[in-house]
Amino acid sequence: MGGKLEKLVRDVVDDLEPGEQILASVKGFPDGEAEAGILGAAGSVQLGAAGLLYGSQLGDSLGEERRTGTEAAGVASSKGKQVAVVLTNRRILVFTVGFSGKAKECLGVIPRADIAEMALGTTSLFGQKMPLVSVTTSGGHTAGFGVAKIHKAKATAFIDAYQASAG
Repeated sequence: MGGKLEKLVRDVVDDLEPGEQILASVKGFPDGEAEAGILGAAGSVQLGAAGLLYGSQLGDSLGEERRTGTEAAGVASSKGKQVAVVLTNRRILVFTVGFSGKAKECLGVIPRADIAEMALGTTSLFGQKMPLVSVTTSGGHTAGFGVAKIHKAKATAFIDAYQASAG
């Protein structure tokens, strides 16, 4: 494991089950979550606290449909925060990531047995295309996690690790 993954392992080790092994991780934003944070910040620059509230509400409405799938798949809202998506030999765990880059609160768990499909696609954030790690559950709900373009290789490695360990 590389240095950053080792740091993440230290942060989430208490949440792992005995014998559970981390196979891969990637940082991103739940699909539809980033809009609220960005528009809220932009609104606060223009109008202070009222602008923050209005911008956040506008962002919430823009990403609502995409967030609904992620929440239905068992992952709570990150409220615009970056997340770490951790693939283990047993499940996927999603944690908020603090300013220092450390994994904080566990937002949800998707057992491997509940995963019907995992794929790398694309999403759009204000017209900019970015990689999207999508996890579709056996219940038909899709959780999506947008990854910065510069980390596309990490997103690809995440999907590859899942496919190599599936079965």
